[in-house]
Amino acid sequence: MHGFSARLTPSQLSEIEKSPAHLATYPDSFVKLLTTYSPKFLGLQKDSGIWPAASYGKDVIVGILDSGIWPESESFKDVALQPATRSSLAARSFSKGLQAAGIKISKEQDFNSARDFYGHGTHTSSTAVGNHVLGVSYFGYARGTARGVAPGAHLAMYKVGWATDTELSFATDVLAGMEQAILDGVDIMSLSLGINQTSYFTDVMAIAPWITTVGASTLDRSFLATMTLENGDSFEGTSYFPESVFITDSLLYYGKGNTSKAICIHRALDRKEVAGKVVLCDYSTKIKVSQQIKEVERVGAYAAIFLTDMSFSLYAIQYSIPSLLLPIASGKLIKEYVTRERNPKVKSMKFVFTKLGTKHAPQVANFSSKGPNPISPRVLKPDILAPGVDVLAAVSPIISFIKVGSYDLVTDYAITLRHINGSTPCCWCGSFTESSLSGTPLDFGAGHINPNKAMDPGLIYDMGFQDYIEFLCNLGVVTNVGNEKAVYRAHLENIPTGMRISVKPKILTFTRKYQNQSFVVSIELDREFPRGMSPVLHRWKGKCENGIAFSPSTCNKKLTGTRSFSKGLQAAGIKISKEQDFNSARDFYGHGTHMSSIAVGNHVHGVSYFGYARGIARRVAPGAHLAMYKVGWATDTELTLATDVLAGMEQAILDGVDIMSLSVGFNQTSYFKDIIAIGSLSAIDKGIFVVCSADNDFGFKTILNGAPWITTVGAGTLDRSFQATVTLENGISFEGISYFSESVLITDLHLYHGKGNISKAICNHTTLDRKEVARKVVLCDYSTKIEVSQQMMEVERVGAYAAIFLTDISFSLSLKEYSIPGILLPTASGTLVKQYVTRVKNPKVKSMKFVLTRLGTKHAPQVANFSSLCIGVRHINVDTPCSWHWSFTESSPPRVEPSSHPICYVTTAYAMDNTGTILKSQMTESFWHTSRFWGWPHQSKQSHGSWTHL
Repeated sequence: MHGFSARLTPSQLSEIEKSPAHLATYPDSFVKLLTTYSPKFLGLQKDSGIWPAASYGKDVIVGILDSGIWPESESFKDVALQPATRSSLAARSFSKGLQAAGIKISKEQDFNSARDFYGHGTHTSSTAVGNHVLGVSYFGYARGTARGVAPGAHLAMYKVGWATDTELSFATDVLAGMEQAILDGVDIMSLSLGINQTSYFTDVMAIAPWITTVGASTLDRSFLATMTLENGDSFEGTSYFPESVFITDSLLYYGKGNTSKAICIHRALDRKEVAGKVVLCDYSTKIKVSQQIKEVERVGAYAAIFLTDMSFSLYAIQYSIPSLLLPIASGKLIKEYVTRERNPKVKSMKFVFTKLGTKHAPQVANFSSKGPNPISPRVLKPDILAPGVDVLAAVSPIISFIKVGSYDLVTDYAITLRHINGSTPCCWCGSFTESSLSGTPLDFGAGHINPNKAMDPGLIYDMGFQDYIEFLCNLGVVTNVGNEKAVYRAHLENIPTGMRISVKPKILTFTRKYQNQSFVVSIELDREFPRGMSPVLHRWKGKCENGIAFSPSTCNKKLTGTRSFSKGLQAAGIKISKEQDFNSARDFYGHGTHMSSIAVGNHVHGVSYFGYARGIARRVAPGAHLAMYKVGWATDTELTLATDVLAGMEQAILDGVDIMSLSVGFNQTSYFKDIIAIGSLSAIDKGIFVVCSADNDFGFKTILNGAPWITTVGAGTLDRSFQATVTLENGISFEGISYFSESVLITDLHLYHGKGNISKAICNHTTLDRKEVARKVVLCDYSTKIEVSQQMMEVERVGAYAAIFLTDISFSLSLKEYSIPGILLPTASGTLVKQYVTRVKNPKVKSMKFVLTRLGTKHAPQVANFSSLCIGVRHINVDTPCSWHWSFTESSPPRVEPSSHPICYVTTAYAMDNTGTILKSQMTESFWHTSRFWGWPHQSKQSHGSWTHL
């Protein structure tokens, strides 16, 4: 490296930059640390494969830049290693950059030497090159032999990470460590560090094509606990609780009837009710499991059961009391038991189990960073995946790893990523390595590491130093590292529809080893194939603002601008919720994300709503650019201030948008006081097309955003329905509406109907008897006295297994209200079902199937039940994946110059459904609708417009 690091005043820097020898100067920046069974999972074997072939990494020196090393660890003992052949093994530390900035190294939380305090460097080093260490575990989990991927390799540690008030490292220290590693003669350099993304010319580490960037994946190993109820039902869930305790005959508490207590929300539980018991905490989007465990610990709970489908909801160090995570589906059975029994009990809870063969594995870890590389999106990043979840490796033994009760627990080995640097010594060196390890390309990247494949990779894509300098990507050059005489044939598979790929030549014939040959890959796309985004137009003035959980680097050619507006809210003394929102343009509840993806979202393959509507999500204008102006916030009032909306509209005009879309509205008032009407008129004056939601909330109401210069959009249905089927034991089948989110198959269950008792027949509140209904399919008759949502709550209360609701209103249940398997059947079909139930002594349901999607539903489109009335145009919006309210263009409006042309928009629409019948509403018999043409001269001050024949 040709340069130096120095403290310079601005004037000194200015003088240096005037020198003809000066090339570039970079300001210092901060750097963050990133962080048994896994070798077997990778297919590494003692007597065959890459391990013995590469002598376990013998004579390879791995230089690791991290937080230091705990040299006394058993993983680094000098056992059967040959002396280093190139240089003395190093343990160095670099902190001059830190000290030059006036930042002191903590005397209490670190060592001013290469010794590791927190264990990050020790852990990554032992995972890569650690010795075989017998009988280690994480408090009993994953017990076995800990071994690095390259146990025969030598290790050099370059400490560049320090404990300071900021817990950050300096880029100059990292660069000094990298230079020293080069001078020392390491073969491999490994860094678990990162700095904020910037261009390759200003990034001292440069996450670039010449770096092998590693993502994290899971193992097929899970850490478990078991729980058995007093009724004998047993469940298995995730747990990292570090003590092998056995809990027996403990009372089970669940806050039934009180939502806050049921979800164990902060300060909701009562110590008198909970202390010494096992607490069941329901799943909720309002609170994290890490907050729930603090709450149950606060009130003295003995143990806890958390319902969640995310097994990573708690870190290992957060299991402060005996706890396990159970899937939500299992939780339903437990809640039924707790609700039914007067004194529910946990018969037993057992901890510290390790299970192998977990499906599905490997998977991309939830914390693994995703590509593409924002600096050069054409270069696939990360390059490869390697195990990074629950990896057992050495740590510093002097710090407390977890606190349980009043005790601090320490360990020599902990579960926390480092496999790719261990695998590299066993594989092709230099530029060959990346393609050798990559294996078969996958849609989301090169794939999972396969070390043994490197023994016979066949063709590799050889990239040299000059290739990286020139950054050439147009021509593929491959090198034969297989047999001296070899023939390779191009094979193409999984080519998306609308894409044509050809390879010339199709056959490459090699006559000697290390021979190079070239080939050309040609790709042609149909007109309809989703293409890359066009560059942002020069007239665009928008930008992406920084903020909480939002970085400008997130933006791209699709998302070209993000701003947030909350000054009006703050001026009114209303605080933005820290728990339910981000003080930035990042979306929390999803309304803005949803609206944006419907309007301009890309083509996304294989999406669905829990299996419904599976296919390609494609939107109205996938080639358009998007600018988000956040004006809606989560507050105590859940309202948006008009001043913020107006500020956002003004900024959108100044930035240069072509279309302005709003799904917000204020109470009806005159146009002179209507903020959206005023702002949109200014937009119209600049030639911007303005489209707004008609309000479209449930209930009969007139529209909002009704100014004549606004295109106001109502909501309509699609000719697609989401269904389930039910077949009675007599063989008669029925098809109905269902949004139940699990693809279950129910067979041979008793069918219950409260015949002879009207209240039970309509499933009225508190009328059903658990003894009659539990674990049966319940038929609920139609009635104007009770809503289907209330019927659902009643059948769930008494432990019904599934339910059939008779109604001719297909939207009687919202998506979120399908808490048990349920189906809506027309009342006409219900007549046949009731005849069967009345005639047969022991009526049964032969089968119920869910998650079915049907196309061609009649009549469609219809005016959606929640669409506001008296509107100008409507657009399909019901059962669109993730559908809420949708507003978008009526037609493609012309871009007009207001100074010279009248503003004229054309609404093209139709008034018939797919049966040729006049459009109807889901709520009413008919709905009149027609096309319209309207416009007005820009200069006119009259209240009427001029008509134009087109």
